[in-house]
Amino acid sequence: MLKISLLLWILFLSFSHANELQIDKTQKNQVTFTSDAPVEKIIGHTTEIDGYAAIDEKDLTQNSSFYFEVDLATLDTGIGLRNRHMRENYLQTGKYPFASYKGEIKEAVLLENGGYQVKARGSFDLHGVQKEMEISATVEKLENGYKASSSFEIALADFKIERPQLMLLKIGQVIKIDVSIYAKKVNP
Repeated sequence: MLKISLLLWILFLSFSHANELQIDKTQKNQVTFTSDAPVEKIIGHTTEIDGYAAIDEKDLTQNSSFYFEVDLATLDTGIGLRNRHMRENYLQTGKYPFASYKGEIKEAVLLENGGYQVKARGSFDLHGVQKEMEISATVEKLENGYKASSSFEIALADFKIERPQLMLLKIGQVIKIDVSIYAKKVNP
């Protein structure tokens, strides 16, 4: 019995500094993608983002973990037919409904405004393909959580998303992704 109590106490101490966070659905979370091709620039967005994180506020790089996912069926480019073609023919959202990023914070630099510039490393999953990626983000501390903002690029070929021959000049090979998410403490 003493061994179990000691083990529980050690586990409690190891996680006592970790804050559990979840996406704050009351805030304006957004993911925007931009395809800048020779003939056309396509911009789409969604606010359907979910996820969680666990961080130690004293050292963001210690025992951090996160998982975020985006519902790809909610991406909107402003043109219904283009949305349907993008979802059905290219992203195949019936088969691959979500894009996700799971990982941990590897570097955190305190900024003058009290926020952080972080580098996260993890597995980015899109179209059934997982790829290890390092993504930089700016993290702003809020009263009851955090706001994270990031911009990065992905190559469609890396995720086996084919551009049809007729659309080569309309869809870029590389897509820019801009993310702005709010996470709140689960137990403030």
